[in-house]
Amino acid sequence: AIFGLIALVLLWPRYAVTVKRLHDRGLPFQLALVHLLHFGVAICQTAYVFIELNAERPGNTQYWHLVLAILFYAILAGVLLLCLIPGNKGTNRYGRPPRGPQTQAADVF
Repeated sequence: AIFGLIALVLLWPRYAVTVKRLHDRGLPFQLALVHLLHFGVAICQTAYVFIELNAERPGNTQYWHLVLAILFYAILAGVLLLCLIPGNKGTNRYGRPPRGPQTQAADVF
């Protein structure tokens, strides 16, 4: 239960960083909702495990475990890819890039 609470508390910072990273690429924030889907899939997987363990007659939930696992890792791969690809080099509709020659230090000097 404590790990679920920690994950819930860290959900907002994860979402905010994902939105900022999408803006670095010039993409809209709505794509970050997939990141929230990742959290939901993890909750569903955990729920299915507990349902299976507590069932008197276990059903055929292996199919759903497989579907949720594939979805979980596909979204995780997308988030990893988002972390690895560089941002736009120039200014986009969300502003200047956080790295490069157009930083705040360049504005000061």
